[in-house]
Amino acid sequence: MSRVTFGRRAKIDLLEVWIYLAEKAEIETADRVTRFLYERCSFLAKASGLGELQPEIGPSIRTFSAKNYTIFFERVPDGVAILRVAHASRDWSNLF
Repeated sequence: MSRVTFGRRAKIDLLEVWIYLAEKAEIETADRVTRFLYERCSFLAKASGLGELQPEIGPSIRTFSAKNYTIFFERVPDGVAILRVAHASRDWSNLF
């Protein structure tokens, strides 16, 4: 069984994405984008080998692009652990 777990920072990131989009666009957009991000995270748990290793951040941290966002995750024995979700234009040096 492929499982997705969300770290505390990833949960906050997703909430911040939703709040930002709800304020700047509309609630339907916020719902659609965050739902898409959750779906991509679930997809990562089922698709072994996806994601690009980022050794400069950590030896097992991978990234996966999801439209305008980057998902930071680690593979765990039963799936993936989502560490962060950030807009693709964001500077990664301050995320970890």
